[in-house]
Amino acid sequence: MPYDVNGNRLFDFDVTQYEKGEDYSFYVAKGVLTFCNKDGKKELPLLQNARVDYLGNGVFFLTSPDGNTQYAFDSSGKELISTANAHYNTVLSNEGEPPFLFLTDNDRLYLYDIERKKEIIVRHTYGEWKWNNGFLQVDDGKTKLYDRDGNMVVDFETRLNDITITKDGYVGTDISDGGEYGLIFDNKGKELYRQKGRLEYVAQGMYQTTRGNYTGLINSKGEWLYRTLNIKDD
Repeated sequence: MPYDVNGNRLFDFDVTQYEKGEDYSFYVAKGVLTFCNKDGKKELPLLQNARVDYLGNGVFFLTSPDGNTQYAFDSSGKELISTANAHYNTVLSNEGEPPFLFLTDNDRLYLYDIERKKEIIVRHTYGEWKWNNGFLQVDDGKTKLYDRDGNMVVDFETRLNDITITKDGYVGTDISDGGEYGLIFDNKGKELYRQKGRLEYVAQGMYQTTRGNYTGLINSKGEWLYRTLNIKDD
């Protein structure tokens, strides 16, 4: 039962869920979702004891008590159906990224951008994927980056364990050959430099690494900008 800051009950009836944001509030009581915003109040019937998550921009995600039924709908009660004629069944939310709805169908990834209320389709995708600094990173034997409209930005022609997106391009780690190799790419994904061991982006044109007996900074060609000799304790 929700209370205000003074300890007073907000409702004189039983409420199973309540949430209040800057420009909205909603509560669930007796199987009915009541959503309130600047446009007024709307009531939507729900599955009994269903869990509701508000994702923003008038979009809700419902999960049945047994977890088997999941779908998204807007504040009018309309279910959000993908062009694959299937409902979005998962929410993806990475730190620093707005939540997206998604589903996979054969070799296609369907994303629903909640902020823009726009569907994005990425074709020929298998394997793992995640959001990386505003880009969709797909790993299907090779690593590719797509923009928020589903357009491929770069194909790295190899699988990278991690990618750092920089002002100059990209820094990644390749572990496909059994070792660990740090790679530097330009902004089109062309490989500029590769070395055994990891690389870390520091600032524009500067990368930190340990190579041989030295630790320091190199440029995108692998040339030392600054280095110090590693001294081992006896």
